[in-house]
Amino acid sequence: MREHVAGGDRVIVATGCAAPLAQQVCAAAGLSGVEVVASVLVRRRWGPPRLVVPARGAGKLRALGAAGVVLPVEHASSDSATDLPLLRAARTAHDVDVVRGAGR
Repeated sequence: MREHVAGGDRVIVATGCAAPLAQQVCAAAGLSGVEVVASVLVRRRWGPPRLVVPARGAGKLRALGAAGVVLPVEHASSDSATDLPLLRAARTAHDVDVVRGAGR
């Protein structure tokens, strides 16, 4: 990702987790210059936060569209079957096996 950012590419981390967590993880990993598209949660008075804009499955495509991303994207990488809509919306899809550390 760093190479793409350095090369001037628009790099987006799209994740189903909450935006604040995703932003902190990217910062901790030293991924400056990447955009984060993540799920939006709203706090409630009682109980857990309510998921308002899910960035998971097909919702990830809607969240990317709301962020101004035009489909198809050049590349998409994922380690989850829930991201098949995103992988299908990419010119080049990368299935990443994080358990073994090998890309397919």
